[in-house]
Amino acid sequence: MIPASKTNAPILFNSFKHHIQWVHDLVQNYTDADLGALIREFQKGNNLFCDYYFGQKNISDVIQGATEYLKDRNVFEKDRFLRWLQKSSGKYRNFQLDDGSEWTLLVAEQDQYFVHLHPARYSIYTIRVRFLALKTAILLKLFCNSVEPDVQTLNWIRTEYLQASPLKINSSFSHIKKVLNLFENTSVLSSEK
Repeated sequence: MIPASKTNAPILFNSFKHHIQWVHDLVQNYTDADLGALIREFQKGNNLFCDYYFGQKNISDVIQGATEYLKDRNVFEKDRFLRWLQKSSGKYRNFQLDDGSEWTLLVAEQDQYFVHLHPARYSIYTIRVRFLALKTAILLKLFCNSVEPDVQTLNWIRTEYLQASPLKINSSFSHIKKVLNLFENTSVLSSEK
C-alpha cells in the first residue's frame, strides 16, 4: 500500500516529497502491486529541488505544529491566512518546531487546501535534493536496498520507471547515494502519536 502523501484540509503537505517517514512507511508496506500507483504519484512532481526532512518529528507532529501555529495567530481561515501573508513578504512565512526545524507556509493552489507546508530551505534536519534523485533513491531502496548501487541498476530504474535519461558510466551519483545513506541511517519514525 502506498502511504497517503497529503494531509487533511486546509494544510497541504506532500509527505513523500518532504518527509522521510513516508519512505519508511512505504518500504514497510510495499508490495509489487503498488508499483503503478507509486509511479503515478512520482509523476505529479517536478524534478526541481526539494527540501527533505529527516528529523525526529513524525508527519502528524509536523502537521499539528503548523495547525497550532496558525490557530495561535488566528489565521487558520483562508481570508485571514491570505491577509497575514500579505503583511509579510506576501508569499510565505516560516515558523519553527520545538526540535529547531524551520517550516515554510505558502498559499496552496487547490480548492480545499489553502496552506502549503514544507521544510524551510536549508533548515536543520533537512537536505536539499533534486526530486529526481529522491525518486531514484526511493526506487533503489525498494528494488535492491543497497546504498552502493551499480550504474546499470541505477540507469535501469531511471529509464524504465522515471523516464529520465541514463547517467554516464563513469559519472558520479553522489547525490543519490547521499539520499540512500540517509534512508539507511535514519531511525524509523512511528506514524502514530
